[in-house]
Amino acid sequence: MRRFIWISLALPIVLLVLWWLVRTWNDFTVLPESWPQPPLAFESQSESLTAADGSQIPTVQLKPLHQVGLPAGTVVLIAEQGRDMNWQSRGLSFASGRRVAALLGQAGFSSWRYDQRGTGSNRASLKSALDLQLLSNDLKQTVLAAARNQAASLDLVAHGNLACALALHLAGQKTGRVVKRLVLIECLPESSYLQMWFSDAQLQMLRRAIPLAEVDQAALEWEQRMVLPGNTSKAFRRDPFTGKPAADKGKQSGPVEGLIGFLTQNPDFFKQAAELDTAALLQTAVRSHQVYWLLAEHSMTYKLWQHRQSKVGPGGCRNQPLLIRGADHMLRAVQAPAASLPGRFMLDAAPIMRLAPDFKSKLLAIMVSGQPEAMVHCGH
Repeated sequence: MRRFIWISLALPIVLLVLWWLVRTWNDFTVLPESWPQPPLAFESQSESLTAADGSQIPTVQLKPLHQVGLPAGTVVLIAEQGRDMNWQSRGLSFASGRRVAALLGQAGFSSWRYDQRGTGSNRASLKSALDLQLLSNDLKQTVLAAARNQAASLDLVAHGNLACALALHLAGQKTGRVVKRLVLIECLPESSYLQMWFSDAQLQMLRRAIPLAEVDQAALEWEQRMVLPGNTSKAFRRDPFTGKPAADKGKQSGPVEGLIGFLTQNPDFFKQAAELDTAALLQTAVRSHQVYWLLAEHSMTYKLWQHRQSKVGPGGCRNQPLLIRGADHMLRAVQAPAASLPGRFMLDAAPIMRLAPDFKSKLLAIMVSGQPEAMVHCGH
């Protein structure tokens, strides 16, 4: 009787796993990553660096044992908000950052990656994880300073809106002169980081299968509710539509109200994000650096960028991003975007996947040969 009970409990689980594998098999591979060159040996070094405020920044340096004739260089990998040095977070098993580091190593590049505040083994507080100045200093004064000890020039590979904003901010400073290339992946450089932060919220809405019409309505409400950063203390005290007091924290009535509640509780982040002009930094960066911008074909970032094209006015940086064929936001090889929330959950939980071949070939072409025709150019 007991055996029958155990079998009856285990059988549905086994069937569910088999159904999951059958449904998603086309996106899986049981083969290891395929490299364009014979595999090289690597030396991995973990080190905890001390930031300016005394916080510890965990880092990993991956150093290939170079062969004669391979290009040499050092790359700093920057993760998006909420991801650790491997570009992982809770519920996401695919380690894009670690795989990108190995891919670059096959071309002879050393790489540095690190846990930003509040991610991975970095135990910094939420308050410091929201401090854009601290995050910028961690990159510039701590990680970049350590990497510069071993290389005359550096390249930055940034994934996600926060990472791209930090890379652009660094490139606009004197320290940024040591940076040769900026590779911006899966981000939407806009008028300010605050707008990029709102784009992240829109992307989360799209990933929850919220219709584009509702996402557009949220964008309209956001623009109507937004105020200048100097007015933070009294911002959003009253709803401009009803004249009633704005919702208290924990009582928000919609996505925009929730974001506004967060900003009122974190005025320093609001001010820093609004003053970080990422669009201007991008135009400055392309005059002194090689800048590349890549979007994945099956990502919500690319979908949102396509949707916005009819609303983009003249001027600024208007060239097309490099499109990564057959890839999703995490640069995994997929044949189509996940069509449902359960599908996305299963995709994130799937450990047996690989980087999109088109991403690998495009990144290596940029890093090895430069690909000047693919660089970002800005109008004036």
